[in-house]
Amino acid sequence: MPTQPSPPVTPSRSTTSRVSDVAFHRLQVSLFKPEEGQIIPKMTPSPLRRAILTEVKTTITKKTTLGAKEVDSRGDKGRWGRMWEERRQREVTAIQDKRVKEDMERKSYKPKTVDLEWLNNFSDEKFTVKSVPYSRLQGPRQSSCQICWYGCSPGATTLDCSVCGAVVHLKCAKETNSAAKRSNGEWWCPQCMVSINTAETIEAVKMGMELKRRTYFFSALTIQTNFMMWTERSRFLKFKGGLIFLQAIIRKIRQQRKFTNDLTSHYRPIKINPIDYSGVPPSDKNGTYTLMASFYNNNHQQLLEEADRHVDREDFYVLGSNSINGKWNKDYFIPSINFQFDLILTMTLKDDAGRHEFKGQAITNVTEDLKKSILQGKKKGREGKVVKITRKLAPLEIVPVDKSNKQAVRLDSSAGRANQEFPGEVTVELITFSNTDTKSGFIEEMLTSVVKGAKKKWWALLHTQSGTGGRFLYLFSKQGDKKEREKIMINHSSQVEFNRKAGYIKLASLDRTYMLTHSNVDERSDWAMKMSGKYLEILEDGVRRFREESRKVEEEEKEEEGKEEGKEGEEEEGKEGEVEEGKDEEEGKDRF
Repeated sequence: MPTQPSPPVTPSRSTTSRVSDVAFHRLQVSLFKPEEGQIIPKMTPSPLRRAILTEVKTTITKKTTLGAKEVDSRGDKGRWGRMWEERRQREVTAIQDKRVKEDMERKSYKPKTVDLEWLNNFSDEKFTVKSVPYSRLQGPRQSSCQICWYGCSPGATTLDCSVCGAVVHLKCAKETNSAAKRSNGEWWCPQCMVSINTAETIEAVKMGMELKRRTYFFSALTIQTNFMMWTERSRFLKFKGGLIFLQAIIRKIRQQRKFTNDLTSHYRPIKINPIDYSGVPPSDKNGTYTLMASFYNNNHQQLLEEADRHVDREDFYVLGSNSINGKWNKDYFIPSINFQFDLILTMTLKDDAGRHEFKGQAITNVTEDLKKSILQGKKKGREGKVVKITRKLAPLEIVPVDKSNKQAVRLDSSAGRANQEFPGEVTVELITFSNTDTKSGFIEEMLTSVVKGAKKKWWALLHTQSGTGGRFLYLFSKQGDKKEREKIMINHSSQVEFNRKAGYIKLASLDRTYMLTHSNVDERSDWAMKMSGKYLEILEDGVRRFREESRKVEEEEKEEEGKEEGKEGEEEEGKEGEVEEGKDEEEGKDRF
Protein backbone atom coordinates (compact mmCIF):
# COMPACT_ATOMS: atom_id res chain seq x y z
CA MET A 1 0.00 0.00 0.00
CA PRO A 2 1.48 3.28 -1.03
CA THR A 3 2.49 5.59 1.74
CA GLN A 4 0.84 9.03 1.83
CA PRO A 5 3.41 11.81 2.21
CA SER A 6 2.99 14.09 5.25
CA PRO A 7 1.74 17.61 4.52
CA PRO A 8 4.47 20.18 4.20
CA VAL A 9 4.83 22.68 7.07
CA THR A 10 5.92 26.20 6.19
CA PRO A 11 6.53 28.54 9.16
CA SER A 12 5.58 32.18 8.79
CA ARG A 13 8.68 33.38 10.59
CA SER A 14 12.26 32.34 10.34
CA THR A 15 13.95 30.48 13.14
CA THR A 16 16.29 33.38 13.69
CA SER A 17 13.36 35.76 14.48
CA ARG A 18 12.82 36.58 18.18
CA VAL A 19 9.32 36.30 19.62
CA SER A 20 8.81 39.38 21.79
CA ASP A 21 5.17 39.45 22.94
CA VAL A 22 3.03 36.63 21.65
CA ALA A 23 4.17 34.57 18.66
CA PHE A 24 1.52 33.69 16.17
CA HIS A 25 2.13 31.66 13.04
CA ARG A 26 0.25 30.22 10.19
CA LEU A 27 0.51 26.63 8.96
CA GLN A 28 -0.01 26.00 5.32
CA VAL A 29 -1.70 22.58 5.31
CA SER A 30 -2.41 20.83 1.98
CA LEU A 31 -5.87 19.35 2.18
CA PHE A 32 -6.38 15.83 0.88
CA LYS A 33 -9.12 13.26 0.93
CA PRO A 34 -8.01 9.93 2.34
CA GLU A 35 -9.05 6.85 0.53
CA GLU A 36 -11.02 4.08 2.07
CA GLY A 37 -9.01 1.89 4.35
CA GLN A 38 -6.07 4.25 4.34
CA ILE A 39 -4.42 4.79 7.75
CA ILE A 40 -3.31 8.31 8.52
CA PRO A 41 -0.18 8.29 10.62
CA LYS A 42 -0.07 10.42 13.81
CA MET A 43 1.75 13.67 13.13
CA THR A 44 4.05 15.16 15.73
CA PRO A 45 5.05 18.82 15.80
CA SER A 46 8.31 19.70 14.34
CA PRO A 47 11.12 20.98 16.55
CA LEU A 48 10.61 24.53 15.24
CA ARG A 49 6.91 24.48 16.17
CA ARG A 50 7.65 23.08 19.61
CA ALA A 51 10.13 25.88 20.25
CA ILE A 52 7.62 28.53 19.16
CA LEU A 53 4.82 27.14 21.36
CA THR A 54 7.10 26.91 24.41
CA GLU A 55 8.22 30.50 24.00
CA VAL A 56 4.60 31.69 23.60
CA LYS A 57 3.48 29.85 26.76
CA THR A 58 6.38 31.29 28.78
CA THR A 59 5.61 34.84 27.62
CA ILE A 60 1.89 34.56 28.46
CA THR A 61 2.65 33.19 31.94
CA LYS A 62 5.08 36.01 32.66
CA LYS A 63 2.59 38.75 31.61
CA THR A 64 -0.23 37.19 33.63
CA THR A 65 1.92 37.03 36.76
CA LEU A 66 3.14 40.59 36.25
CA GLY A 67 -0.45 41.86 35.79
CA ALA A 68 -1.60 40.13 38.95
CA LYS A 69 1.27 41.66 40.93
CA GLU A 70 0.47 45.11 39.55
CA VAL A 71 -3.22 44.72 40.45
CA ASP A 72 -2.35 43.59 43.97
CA SER A 73 0.06 46.51 44.41
CA ARG A 74 -2.70 48.96 43.42
CA GLY A 75 -4.95 47.60 46.13
CA ASP A 76 -7.70 46.32 43.80
CA LYS A 77 -10.58 44.50 45.48
CA GLY A 78 -10.60 41.75 42.96
CA ARG A 79 -13.26 40.59 40.59
CA TRP A 80 -16.28 41.79 42.60
CA GLY A 81 -14.71 45.18 43.13
CA ARG A 82 -14.08 45.56 39.42
CA MET A 83 -17.66 44.54 38.67
CA TRP A 84 -19.02 47.10 41.17
CA GLU A 85 -16.82 49.84 39.68
CA GLU A 86 -18.00 48.99 36.17
CA ARG A 87 -21.65 49.00 37.27
CA ARG A 88 -21.24 52.30 39.08
CA GLN A 89 -19.54 53.79 36.04
CA ARG A 90 -22.44 52.63 33.85
CA GLU A 91 -25.00 54.21 36.20
CA VAL A 92 -23.11 57.49 36.29
CA THR A 93 -22.86 57.48 32.51
CA ALA A 94 -26.60 56.74 32.19
CA ILE A 95 -27.49 59.64 34.53
CA GLN A 96 -25.24 62.01 32.60
CA ASP A 97 -26.77 60.89 29.31
CA LYS A 98 -30.26 61.41 30.75
CA ARG A 99 -29.38 64.92 31.90
CA VAL A 100 -27.91 65.77 28.50
CA LYS A 101 -31.04 64.44 26.81
CA GLU A 102 -33.37 66.43 29.09
CA ASP A 103 -31.27 69.52 28.52
CA MET A 104 -31.46 69.08 24.77
CA GLU A 105 -35.24 68.53 24.95
CA ARG A 106 -35.64 71.62 27.08
CA LYS A 107 -33.56 73.72 24.69
CA SER A 108 -35.30 72.37 21.59
CA TYR A 109 -38.81 72.50 23.10
CA LYS A 110 -41.54 73.92 20.92
CA PRO A 111 -45.10 74.35 22.18
CA LYS A 112 -47.63 72.03 20.63
CA THR A 113 -49.77 73.85 18.12
CA VAL A 114 -53.40 72.98 17.62
CA ASP A 115 -54.67 72.74 14.07
CA LEU A 116 -57.81 74.83 14.05
CA GLU A 117 -58.52 74.49 10.35
CA TRP A 118 -61.47 72.20 11.05
CA LEU A 119 -63.09 75.05 12.95
CA ASN A 120 -62.82 77.40 9.99
CA ASN A 121 -64.04 74.79 7.50
CA PHE A 122 -67.14 73.85 9.48
CA SER A 123 -70.49 74.51 7.79
CA ASP A 124 -73.91 72.89 7.66
CA GLU A 125 -73.67 72.44 3.89
CA LYS A 126 -70.73 70.11 4.44
CA PHE A 127 -73.07 67.52 5.94
CA THR A 128 -76.02 68.16 3.60
CA VAL A 129 -76.93 65.30 1.21
CA LYS A 130 -77.67 66.63 -2.27
CA SER A 131 -79.32 64.37 -4.84
CA VAL A 132 -77.91 64.21 -8.33
CA PRO A 133 -80.71 64.65 -10.90
CA TYR A 134 -81.33 61.90 -13.44
CA SER A 135 -79.55 62.23 -16.76
CA ARG A 136 -79.98 60.21 -19.98
CA LEU A 137 -76.27 59.53 -19.79
CA GLN A 138 -77.13 57.08 -17.02
CA GLY A 139 -79.18 55.06 -19.51
CA PRO A 140 -82.81 54.92 -20.69
CA ARG A 141 -85.66 54.77 -18.24
CA GLN A 142 -87.16 51.44 -17.31
CA SER A 143 -90.10 50.16 -19.36
CA SER A 144 -91.79 48.32 -16.49
CA CYS A 145 -93.07 49.47 -13.09
CA GLN A 146 -90.61 49.04 -10.24
CA ILE A 147 -93.42 47.87 -7.92
CA CYS A 148 -95.70 45.64 -9.97
CA TRP A 149 -93.24 44.96 -12.78
CA TYR A 150 -95.95 45.44 -15.44
CA GLY A 151 -95.15 47.49 -18.44
CA CYS A 152 -95.90 51.18 -18.38
CA SER A 153 -95.61 54.01 -20.81
CA PRO A 154 -94.73 57.59 -20.06
CA GLY A 155 -97.62 59.86 -19.28
CA ALA A 156 -99.79 61.23 -16.53
CA THR A 157 -100.38 57.79 -15.06
CA THR A 158 -96.71 57.22 -14.24
CA LEU A 159 -94.13 58.73 -11.89
CA ASP A 160 -90.52 59.12 -13.01
CA CYS A 161 -87.74 59.05 -10.35
CA SER A 162 -85.73 62.26 -10.27
CA VAL A 163 -82.53 60.43 -9.26
CA CYS A 164 -82.50 57.19 -11.23
CA GLY A 165 -84.33 55.78 -14.31
CA ALA A 166 -87.07 53.96 -12.34
CA VAL A 167 -90.73 54.30 -13.43
CA VAL A 168 -93.76 53.53 -11.20
CA HIS A 169 -97.47 53.49 -11.86
CA LEU A 170 -99.29 56.24 -10.03
CA LYS A 171 -101.76 53.68 -8.77
CA CYS A 172 -98.99 51.44 -7.39
CA ALA A 173 -97.29 54.43 -5.76
CA LYS A 174 -100.51 55.41 -4.01
CA GLU A 175 -101.02 51.91 -2.75
CA THR A 176 -97.50 51.87 -1.23
CA ASN A 177 -97.83 55.45 0.11
CA SER A 178 -94.86 56.64 -1.94
CA ALA A 179 -96.68 58.92 -4.36
CA ALA A 180 -96.02 62.13 -2.42
CA LYS A 181 -93.65 64.54 -4.11
CA ARG A 182 -91.10 66.70 -2.35
CA SER A 183 -91.43 70.44 -1.89
CA ASN A 184 -89.24 71.13 -4.90
CA GLY A 185 -91.40 68.96 -7.15
CA GLU A 186 -89.05 65.98 -7.23
CA TRP A 187 -90.16 62.37 -6.72
CA TRP A 188 -87.91 59.61 -5.48
CA CYS A 189 -88.48 55.96 -5.91
CA PRO A 190 -88.53 53.76 -2.76
CA GLN A 191 -84.97 52.49 -3.33
CA CYS A 192 -83.55 55.97 -3.81
CA MET A 193 -85.60 57.14 -0.83
CA VAL A 194 -84.01 54.48 1.40
CA SER A 195 -80.50 55.20 0.09
CA ILE A 196 -80.84 58.96 0.51
CA ASN A 197 -82.40 58.68 4.01
CA THR A 198 -79.56 56.36 5.08
CA ALA A 199 -76.97 58.81 3.75
CA GLU A 200 -78.71 61.72 5.54
CA THR A 201 -78.78 59.76 8.80
CA ILE A 202 -75.05 59.01 8.53
CA GLU A 203 -74.27 62.65 7.74
CA ALA A 204 -76.47 63.82 10.61
CA VAL A 205 -74.51 61.56 12.96
CA LYS A 206 -71.26 62.96 11.62
CA MET A 207 -72.60 66.49 12.03
CA GLY A 208 -73.64 65.72 15.61
CA MET A 209 -70.17 64.39 16.40
CA GLU A 210 -68.62 67.47 14.84
CA LEU A 211 -70.90 69.75 16.84
CA LYS A 212 -70.06 67.78 19.98
CA ARG A 213 -66.37 68.17 19.22
CA ARG A 214 -66.85 71.91 18.75
CA THR A 215 -68.82 72.10 21.99
CA TYR A 216 -66.10 70.24 23.90
CA PHE A 217 -63.40 72.40 22.33
CA PHE A 218 -65.10 75.68 23.19
CA SER A 219 -66.01 74.39 26.66
CA ALA A 220 -62.37 73.49 27.29
CA LEU A 221 -61.35 76.85 25.86
CA THR A 222 -63.82 78.61 28.18
CA ILE A 223 -62.56 76.64 31.20
CA GLN A 224 -58.97 77.44 30.27
CA THR A 225 -59.85 81.10 29.81
CA ASN A 226 -61.67 81.22 33.15
CA PHE A 227 -58.77 79.47 34.86
CA MET A 228 -56.30 81.91 33.34
CA MET A 229 -58.52 84.79 34.42
CA TRP A 230 -58.76 83.31 37.94
CA THR A 231 -54.98 82.87 38.01
CA GLU A 232 -54.43 86.43 36.83
CA ARG A 233 -57.01 87.64 39.35
CA SER A 234 -55.23 85.75 42.14
CA ARG A 235 -51.90 87.22 41.08
CA PHE A 236 -53.44 90.68 40.84
CA LEU A 237 -55.07 90.38 44.28
CA LYS A 238 -51.81 89.14 45.74
CA PHE A 239 -49.93 91.99 44.10
CA LYS A 240 -52.61 94.44 45.19
CA GLY A 241 -52.44 93.16 48.77
CA GLY A 242 -48.67 93.46 48.78
CA LEU A 243 -48.87 96.92 47.25
CA ILE A 244 -51.43 98.03 49.82
CA PHE A 245 -49.23 96.58 52.56
CA LEU A 246 -46.21 98.46 51.23
CA GLN A 247 -48.24 101.66 50.94
CA ALA A 248 -49.41 101.19 54.53
CA ILE A 249 -45.81 100.70 55.68
CA ILE A 250 -44.73 103.82 53.76
CA ARG A 251 -47.60 105.83 55.23
CA LYS A 252 -46.71 104.48 58.67
CA ILE A 253 -43.08 105.52 58.26
CA ARG A 254 -44.11 108.95 56.99
CA GLN A 255 -46.54 109.45 59.86
CA GLN A 256 -43.91 108.29 62.33
CA ARG A 257 -41.38 110.72 60.89
CA LYS A 258 -43.93 113.53 60.88
CA PHE A 259 -44.96 112.72 64.43
CA THR A 260 -41.32 112.50 65.51
CA ASN A 261 -40.49 115.83 63.88
CA ASP A 262 -43.54 117.46 65.46
CA LEU A 263 -42.68 115.88 68.79
CA THR A 264 -39.06 117.02 68.76
CA SER A 265 -39.72 120.52 67.41
CA HIS A 266 -42.76 121.19 69.60
CA TYR A 267 -42.10 123.27 72.72
CA ARG A 268 -43.48 121.95 75.98
CA PRO A 269 -42.64 122.13 79.70
CA ILE A 270 -40.37 119.48 81.21
CA LYS A 271 -38.92 118.88 84.63
CA ILE A 272 -35.55 117.39 85.49
CA ASN A 273 -35.26 115.68 88.84
CA PRO A 274 -31.81 114.39 89.92
CA ILE A 275 -32.38 111.26 92.01
CA ASP A 276 -29.02 110.12 93.32
CA TYR A 277 -25.41 109.34 92.50
CA SER A 278 -23.18 106.47 93.52
CA GLY A 279 -19.66 105.16 93.12
CA VAL A 280 -17.95 108.55 93.31
CA PRO A 281 -14.63 108.22 95.19
CA PRO A 282 -14.30 110.33 98.38
CA SER A 283 -12.18 113.43 98.41
CA ASP A 284 -9.79 114.80 101.05
CA LYS A 285 -11.07 118.31 100.49
CA ASN A 286 -14.06 119.77 102.23
CA GLY A 287 -16.87 120.80 99.97
CA THR A 288 -20.27 120.02 98.52
CA TYR A 289 -20.92 117.80 95.58
CA THR A 290 -22.49 119.84 92.80
CA LEU A 291 -24.30 118.67 89.65
CA MET A 292 -24.28 121.20 86.80
CA ALA A 293 -27.17 120.33 84.43
CA SER A 294 -26.58 122.12 81.13
CA PHE A 295 -29.00 122.06 78.20
CA TYR A 296 -27.04 122.05 74.94
CA ASN A 297 -28.72 122.67 71.58
CA ASN A 298 -27.80 119.72 69.31
CA ASN A 299 -29.68 120.92 66.22
CA HIS A 300 -26.71 121.35 63.89
CA GLN A 301 -28.91 122.72 61.11
CA GLN A 302 -28.96 125.96 63.07
CA LEU A 303 -25.75 127.93 62.60
CA LEU A 304 -25.01 129.00 66.17
CA GLU A 305 -21.90 129.89 68.08
CA GLU A 306 -20.65 127.45 70.70
CA ALA A 307 -21.65 129.75 73.57
CA ASP A 308 -25.13 130.25 72.09
CA ARG A 309 -25.74 126.50 72.01
CA HIS A 310 -25.81 126.46 75.81
CA VAL A 311 -29.50 127.09 76.26
CA ASP A 312 -29.77 126.89 80.03
CA ARG A 313 -28.00 125.60 83.11
CA GLU A 314 -29.02 124.75 86.64
CA ASP A 315 -26.87 123.65 89.61
CA PHE A 316 -27.97 121.00 92.10
CA TYR A 317 -26.35 120.44 95.48
CA VAL A 318 -26.19 117.25 97.44
CA LEU A 319 -27.80 117.06 100.85
CA GLY A 320 -24.87 116.60 103.24
CA SER A 321 -21.33 117.84 102.92
CA ASN A 322 -18.65 115.67 101.27
CA SER A 323 -21.01 112.69 100.92
CA ILE A 324 -20.18 110.12 98.27
CA ASN A 325 -23.73 108.72 98.25
CA GLY A 326 -26.76 110.92 98.72
CA LYS A 327 -29.75 112.84 97.37
CA TRP A 328 -29.95 116.18 95.57
CA ASN A 329 -31.60 119.22 96.99
CA LYS A 330 -34.25 120.13 94.39
CA ASP A 331 -35.72 119.61 90.94
CA TYR A 332 -35.77 122.05 88.03
CA PHE A 333 -38.76 123.07 85.92
CA ILE A 334 -38.23 124.34 82.37
CA PRO A 335 -41.38 126.09 81.14
CA SER A 336 -40.72 125.92 77.40
CA ILE A 337 -38.18 123.82 75.52
CA ASN A 338 -38.13 121.46 72.57
CA PHE A 339 -36.54 118.01 72.41
CA GLN A 340 -33.55 118.95 70.28
CA PHE A 341 -30.95 119.26 73.01
CA ASP A 342 -28.32 117.30 74.91
CA LEU A 343 -28.36 117.04 78.68
CA ILE A 344 -24.83 117.59 80.04
CA LEU A 345 -24.39 116.47 83.65
CA THR A 346 -21.10 117.73 85.09
CA MET A 347 -20.32 116.61 88.62
CA THR A 348 -17.86 118.61 90.73
CA LEU A 349 -16.83 119.07 94.35
CA LYS A 350 -17.30 122.77 95.18
CA ASP A 351 -15.32 124.13 98.11
CA ASP A 352 -16.00 127.22 100.22
CA ALA A 353 -13.90 129.43 97.88
CA GLY A 354 -16.07 128.50 94.89
CA ARG A 355 -13.46 126.33 93.20
CA HIS A 356 -14.68 123.19 91.41
CA GLU A 357 -12.90 119.86 91.54
CA PHE A 358 -13.96 117.86 88.47
CA LYS A 359 -15.46 114.42 89.28
CA GLY A 360 -16.82 113.37 85.90
CA GLN A 361 -19.23 114.27 83.13
CA ALA A 362 -22.13 112.42 81.47
CA ILE A 363 -23.61 113.55 78.16
CA THR A 364 -26.88 112.14 76.81
CA ASN A 365 -29.11 113.01 73.90
CA VAL A 366 -32.48 113.29 75.60
CA THR A 367 -34.47 113.34 72.35
CA GLU A 368 -35.11 109.60 72.36
CA ASP A 369 -35.53 109.55 76.14
CA LEU A 370 -38.17 112.27 76.03
CA LYS A 371 -39.98 110.47 73.22
CA LYS A 372 -39.87 107.34 75.33
CA SER A 373 -41.24 109.23 78.33
CA ILE A 374 -44.21 110.48 76.28
CA LEU A 375 -44.98 107.19 74.51
CA GLN A 376 -43.96 104.58 77.12
CA GLY A 377 -43.26 106.47 80.34
CA LYS A 378 -45.05 105.81 83.60
CA LYS A 379 -47.41 108.49 84.85
CA LYS A 380 -46.40 110.14 88.12
CA GLY A 381 -49.48 111.70 89.66
CA ARG A 382 -50.54 114.87 87.86
CA GLU A 383 -47.00 115.79 86.93
CA GLY A 384 -46.81 113.72 83.75
CA LYS A 385 -44.90 110.76 82.44
CA VAL A 386 -41.49 109.91 83.85
CA VAL A 387 -38.45 108.25 82.33
CA LYS A 388 -35.36 107.43 84.37
CA ILE A 389 -31.87 107.97 82.92
CA THR A 390 -28.70 106.50 84.43
CA ARG A 391 -25.35 107.50 82.93
CA LYS A 392 -21.78 106.66 83.88
CA LEU A 393 -19.30 109.45 84.49
CA ALA A 394 -16.61 110.03 81.86
CA PRO A 395 -13.85 112.56 81.06
CA LEU A 396 -14.72 116.15 80.19
CA GLU A 397 -16.00 116.80 76.66
CA ILE A 398 -18.00 120.05 76.84
CA VAL A 399 -17.12 122.76 79.35
CA PRO A 400 -20.24 124.17 81.04
CA VAL A 401 -20.74 127.94 80.82
CA ASP A 402 -22.10 130.48 83.25
CA LYS A 403 -25.78 131.34 82.86
CA SER A 404 -25.31 135.12 83.07
CA ASN A 405 -22.20 135.98 81.03
CA LYS A 406 -21.81 132.80 78.91
CA GLN A 407 -18.25 132.36 80.19
CA ALA A 408 -16.73 128.89 80.69
CA VAL A 409 -16.67 127.60 84.26
CA ARG A 410 -13.15 127.16 85.64
CA LEU A 411 -12.38 123.57 86.61
CA ASP A 412 -9.25 122.01 88.12
CA SER A 413 -6.49 120.53 85.99
CA SER A 414 -7.80 116.95 86.26
CA ALA A 415 -10.67 117.84 83.91
CA GLY A 416 -8.35 117.94 80.92
CA ARG A 417 -6.94 114.43 81.39
CA ALA A 418 -8.60 112.31 78.76
CA ASN A 419 -7.11 108.99 79.94
CA GLN A 420 -8.13 109.41 83.55
CA GLU A 421 -10.96 107.20 84.81
CA PHE A 422 -13.90 108.71 86.68
CA PRO A 423 -15.88 106.02 88.48
CA GLY A 424 -19.46 106.55 89.49
CA GLU A 425 -22.82 107.16 87.85
CA VAL A 426 -25.64 109.68 88.05
CA THR A 427 -29.38 109.00 87.84
CA VAL A 428 -31.94 111.63 86.88
CA GLU A 429 -35.64 111.67 86.00
CA LEU A 430 -37.15 113.49 83.06
CA ILE A 431 -40.83 114.38 83.45
CA THR A 432 -42.91 115.42 80.43
CA PHE A 433 -46.38 116.88 80.81
CA SER A 434 -49.48 115.78 78.97
CA ASN A 435 -51.22 118.06 76.49
CA THR A 436 -54.62 117.43 78.06
CA ASP A 437 -54.20 120.34 80.48
CA THR A 438 -50.96 121.80 79.09
CA LYS A 439 -50.68 123.86 75.93
CA SER A 440 -47.99 125.94 74.30
CA GLY A 441 -48.05 128.12 71.24
CA PHE A 442 -48.50 131.65 69.97
CA ILE A 443 -51.36 133.77 71.18
CA GLU A 444 -52.26 137.43 70.57
CA GLU A 445 -53.25 140.05 73.13
CA MET A 446 -55.74 142.71 72.04
CA LEU A 447 -54.41 146.08 73.19
CA THR A 448 -57.72 147.84 72.43
CA SER A 449 -61.37 146.85 72.58
CA VAL A 450 -61.52 146.76 68.80
CA VAL A 451 -61.09 143.25 67.42
CA LYS A 452 -59.16 144.44 64.39
CA GLY A 453 -57.07 146.87 66.40
CA ALA A 454 -53.47 146.64 67.59
CA LYS A 455 -52.31 143.29 68.97
CA LYS A 456 -49.25 142.01 70.75
CA LYS A 457 -47.95 138.54 69.97
CA TRP A 458 -46.88 136.30 72.86
CA TRP A 459 -45.42 132.82 73.13
CA ALA A 460 -47.78 131.36 75.74
CA LEU A 461 -47.58 128.31 77.96
CA LEU A 462 -50.50 126.95 79.96
CA HIS A 463 -49.29 124.68 82.76
CA THR A 464 -50.83 123.08 85.85
CA GLN A 465 -48.61 122.85 88.90
CA SER A 466 -48.45 119.43 90.53
CA GLY A 467 -48.45 120.60 94.14
CA THR A 468 -51.22 123.21 94.24
CA GLY A 469 -53.19 122.07 91.20
CA GLY A 470 -53.52 125.66 90.01
CA ARG A 471 -53.13 126.64 86.38
CA PHE A 472 -50.70 129.30 85.27
CA LEU A 473 -50.43 131.06 81.93
CA TYR A 474 -46.83 132.06 81.16
CA LEU A 475 -46.30 134.74 78.52
CA PHE A 476 -42.86 134.87 76.82
CA SER A 477 -41.54 137.51 74.46
CA LYS A 478 -40.47 134.93 71.91
CA GLN A 479 -40.38 131.20 71.38
CA GLY A 480 -37.66 129.43 73.36
CA ASP A 481 -37.25 132.01 76.12
CA LYS A 482 -36.56 130.62 79.58
CA LYS A 483 -37.82 133.59 81.59
CA GLU A 484 -41.46 134.61 81.29
CA ARG A 485 -42.48 138.26 80.98
CA GLU A 486 -45.82 137.76 82.67
CA LYS A 487 -47.30 135.03 84.84
CA ILE A 488 -51.09 134.81 85.17
CA MET A 489 -52.67 132.56 87.78
CA ILE A 490 -56.03 130.97 86.93
CA ASN A 491 -57.71 129.81 90.13
CA HIS A 492 -61.22 129.28 88.84
CA SER A 493 -62.93 128.75 85.53
CA SER A 494 -65.03 131.88 86.12
CA GLN A 495 -61.97 133.97 85.36
CA VAL A 496 -62.14 132.78 81.73
CA GLU A 497 -64.90 134.07 79.48
CA PHE A 498 -64.98 132.95 75.86
CA ASN A 499 -66.90 135.13 73.41
CA ARG A 500 -67.24 132.82 70.47
CA LYS A 501 -69.07 135.32 68.30
CA ALA A 502 -66.61 138.17 68.82
CA GLY A 503 -63.64 135.81 68.68
CA TYR A 504 -61.71 136.62 71.84
CA ILE A 505 -60.95 135.17 75.30
CA LYS A 506 -61.42 137.40 78.33
CA LEU A 507 -59.04 136.43 81.14
CA ALA A 508 -59.41 138.30 84.44
CA SER A 509 -56.50 138.40 86.90
CA LEU A 510 -55.99 140.28 90.17
CA ASP A 511 -54.46 143.40 88.66
CA ARG A 512 -55.72 143.53 85.08
CA THR A 513 -57.87 141.87 82.41
CA TYR A 514 -56.39 140.30 79.29
CA MET A 515 -58.18 140.11 75.95
CA LEU A 516 -56.59 137.16 74.10
CA THR A 517 -57.32 135.88 70.61
CA HIS A 518 -55.95 133.68 67.85
CA SER A 519 -56.30 133.79 64.08
CA ASN A 520 -57.35 130.11 63.94
CA VAL A 521 -60.85 129.33 65.23
CA ASP A 522 -59.96 125.82 66.45
CA GLU A 523 -56.85 127.04 68.27
CA ARG A 524 -58.86 129.84 69.88
CA SER A 525 -61.48 127.38 71.11
CA ASP A 526 -58.77 124.99 72.34
CA TRP A 527 -57.09 127.74 74.36
CA ALA A 528 -60.42 128.74 75.93
CA MET A 529 -61.38 125.19 76.90
CA LYS A 530 -57.97 124.42 78.43
CA MET A 531 -57.83 127.71 80.33
CA SER A 532 -61.27 127.10 81.83
CA GLY A 533 -60.55 123.43 82.55
CA LYS A 534 -63.52 122.19 80.48
CA TYR A 535 -61.25 120.21 78.18
CA LEU A 536 -60.08 117.99 81.04
CA GLU A 537 -63.61 117.75 82.43
CA ILE A 538 -64.94 116.54 79.07
CA LEU A 539 -62.18 113.94 78.85
CA GLU A 540 -62.79 112.73 82.39
CA ASP A 541 -66.54 112.57 81.75
CA GLY A 542 -65.94 110.54 78.58
CA VAL A 543 -63.64 108.16 80.42
CA ARG A 544 -66.19 107.78 83.21
CA ARG A 545 -69.04 107.02 80.79
CA PHE A 546 -66.87 104.57 78.91
CA ARG A 547 -66.04 102.74 82.11
CA GLU A 548 -69.71 102.66 83.14
CA GLU A 549 -70.75 101.26 79.76
CA SER A 550 -67.96 98.70 79.92
CA ARG A 551 -69.07 97.69 83.41
CA LYS A 552 -72.69 97.34 82.23
CA VAL A 553 -71.62 95.18 79.30
CA GLU A 554 -69.60 92.96 81.61
CA GLU A 555 -72.55 92.63 84.01
CA GLU A 556 -74.91 91.72 81.13
CA GLU A 557 -72.46 89.11 79.90
CA LYS A 558 -72.19 87.66 83.40
CA GLU A 559 -76.02 87.55 83.68
CA GLU A 560 -76.28 85.76 80.32
CA GLU A 561 -73.62 83.29 81.40
CA GLY A 562 -75.54 82.71 84.66
CA LYS A 563 -78.78 82.13 82.76
CA GLU A 564 -77.10 79.66 80.43
CA GLU A 565 -75.56 77.84 83.40
CA GLY A 566 -79.01 77.77 85.08
CA LYS A 567 -80.61 76.29 81.95
CA GLU A 568 -77.88 73.67 81.72
CA GLY A 569 -78.38 72.84 85.43
CA GLU A 570 -82.17 72.51 84.97
CA GLU A 571 -81.63 70.25 81.95
CA GLU A 572 -79.21 68.10 83.92
CA GLU A 573 -81.64 67.94 86.87
CA GLY A 574 -84.45 66.96 84.50
CA LYS A 575 -82.33 64.22 83.01
CA GLU A 576 -81.38 62.98 86.47
CA GLY A 577 -85.08 63.01 87.48
CA GLU A 578 -86.01 61.00 84.40
CA VAL A 579 -83.27 58.51 85.17
CA GLU A 580 -84.49 58.18 88.79
CA GLU A 581 -88.11 57.72 87.63
CA GLY A 582 -86.95 55.03 85.23
CA LYS A 583 -85.10 53.29 88.04
CA ASP A 584 -88.19 53.47 90.29
CA GLU A 585 -90.35 51.98 87.53
CA GLU A 586 -87.86 49.18 87.00
CA GLU A 587 -87.74 48.50 90.74
CA GLY A 588 -91.58 48.44 90.86
CA LYS A 589 -91.68 46.02 87.95
CA ASP A 590 -89.15 43.78 89.67
CA ARG A 591 -91.19 43.82 92.89
CA PHE A 592 -94.36 43.07 90.97
